[in-house]
Order: sequence, then structure tokens, then C-alpha cells
Amino acid sequence: MHPWFVRRCACSTPKCCANWNSSGQLKGSIGLKAKLQNWTYNRKFEQCFHLPEDRILRIIQDINDWRPKMLWCYRDGIHAIAKYVNEHRLKVESPGAVVLGGATVYPFIVDDITKAFRAPVMSAYGSREVGAAACECLAHEGHHIAAQSHVIEAIAPNGQPVLEREGDLAVTPLMNYAMPFIRYRIGDRGRLTERSCSCGRQFPLLDALSGRVMEAMTNSKGEHVDSGFIMFVLTYIAQRGYLRQFQIIQEENGSLTIDVVLENGASLAAHSGDLQYVKEKLQVVMGQDCEVRFRVVDGIPTNAAGKYPYVVNRRSGKSTESALR
Repeated sequence: MHPWFVRRCACSTPKCCANWNSSGQLKGSIGLKAKLQNWTYNRKFEQCFHLPEDRILRIIQDINDWRPKMLWCYRDGIHAIAKYVNEHRLKVESPGAVVLGGATVYPFIVDDITKAFRAPVMSAYGSREVGAAACECLAHEGHHIAAQSHVIEAIAPNGQPVLEREGDLAVTPLMNYAMPFIRYRIGDRGRLTERSCSCGRQFPLLDALSGRVMEAMTNSKGEHVDSGFIMFVLTYIAQRGYLRQFQIIQEENGSLTIDVVLENGASLAAHSGDLQYVKEKLQVVMGQDCEVRFRVVDGIPTNAAGKYPYVVNRRSGKSTESALR
């Protein structure tokens, strides 16, 4: 599935917690050097490639015993645990905040995690190549860019940087001396703004993250449709409580297939009104001639990075991102 680790930091707070996705991160828990570093930073790693019930229970118990001040998490790992906590009405330690990274954070994910941990949820932005580049604060008015270490630009189709308009994100890490990246097209889309956050911090603000470039779809008019709108529509049914997983696929002919994994005892027939609502909303932007069909499946396979793809674009032959566990 994906790795997940819990971390405590020996900084201003004596205990802090986190979770992540790359298998390379597990090297941080192996060997004498790693053990010394973990002791220095007061942190601990927990593997979560696979999350059977006994592992989820052990992680929950570990969090309760450890009582971390913060959870720093890969989105899918902590979401899976939060869903289990909510489903079984378990008690879990409430940290000061839960910070999510590794993939686009959607409203229904925030709702599930907030309910489980009774704590504010914030989104962080970065990648393995460029590191941690931006993060939300409690005001939730955008991602504060770490300007001391990163320059982030939104690039228009003409190759020029733009403000207040969506573009392809280009990142220049300022501290990567071994292998410099200059205006690295990271594969994400977003919008930068000149406004400041009400929290008072004066860092540049990444106003919106739209998701991966490869997640974008094309409607019947040949127009670009960002995955953000698609996910906004599908959030409607994701919050209804009868889906365990879902994935939207744009087929080579432009039609949409929505694969769904249902909760035990649920059926699509009982929610035909919801499905019709989603179909109509999608056809507003994809075209009235766009066929939308729902398909019940037993599960959704992970991609090579161990993520659950929310969006698969078979027109481009590519798929990205992670999905609901």
C-alpha cells in the first residue's frame, strides 16, 4: 500500500507526529545513524505499506501512548486510519494539528480526519525532488511559500509567469546545491496571488492547488477541464457515507467511467438520485453528449507510488494522484 510513519520532534514541542508515502523514507528507521537521528529529533517511524486491521489498531494505540503534539501525514495513510476510527467510534489522542502532504487534499478527506482526531487539518505542498515548499496555516487562506528556500511560479501557456490566474507550477529550490532545479515544471497546477493571509505572515501565497497536470480532462469542445471541478462534484457522493473508494476514468472516446467500491450492504440502486445529480453536473462542463456511467468494482489498485488514483485519463495514457481508502 504505502509507508506511514509517526514522528516526534525535539524542537519547541516535545512531541510531534507525522506520516508519509515514499518507501525511501523507511531508510530513516534503519541503522545506527538513523537511530541516533531519530533519538535527536525525538521521532519514530511506522511502516504502512499495507494497513490490515491489526496494524491500524497498533498505530492508533501508538498514537494514544505517545500523545503527539502534531501529526505530519501522508494523506492516504492517515485518511484510512481516520475512516477506521470513525467507523468503529474509537478514541484517539487529539493532536494540536494534522498536516497532510503527498497529494491533493479534498474536503471530504478533511472532514473525516477532523472528525477522527478532533483537530484542525492543514495541507502542505512539496515533493521528493524539491522538498517541503509551502504549507497552510490555521486561517486556511492558501499555502504560505517557504520563500527562504523556494521560488514557486505559475506559468501560463505562453511560458510567462502569472498571478491571480491558474498555470503550471514551476519550482526553483534555492538550497539544492548538488543538483540545481531551475523553474522545474513539477507537474502540478495552481494559482498564486498578491494578497496576504489574514494571519499576518508575509510569505508569498499559493492561493489554490488544482491538482496534477495529467489529471486534467478534455470536454467535447476540446476545452481543458481541471480535475478540481470534477472532484468537487464527486465530493457530493463521497460525503454521503456509502462509498469506500471511487475513481473517475476518462476513456479514449471521451466518455467517463466512475468506478465505485461500496460500503457493506450499500447499493447504487438505492442512490439513483445522487448518481443522476452527479451525471448532470459533469455534463455541464464535459458536454451533454458525454456518456457518464457508474461501475461497481471490488477494489481500486494502487499505482507505482502506492497511491490510489482518483483520476485516470486514458486519452493521454497517463494517470496520477491518490484516492480514497
